[in-house]
Amino acid sequence: MRRMALQVFYHVDPTEVRNQTGSYGKAFMEYEKDVSKENREKVERWRAALKEAINLSGWHLHDQ
Repeated sequence: MRRMALQVFYHVDPTEVRNQTGSYGKAFMEYEKDVSKENREKVERWRAALKEAINLSGWHLHDQ
């Protein structure tokens, strides 16, 4: 069974997710400061998954 993933970026610039800057980068850095080595590896997997997901087609909804 095929599944479709729709990327919708609301109140966030997709480049911040792709490059993990801005609020995304800050959140990851703060989290990594307080986690064990095992959990840091999990965070790296999250980062990699976000980078992969951001390259899917999607919509960037600007405030209107």
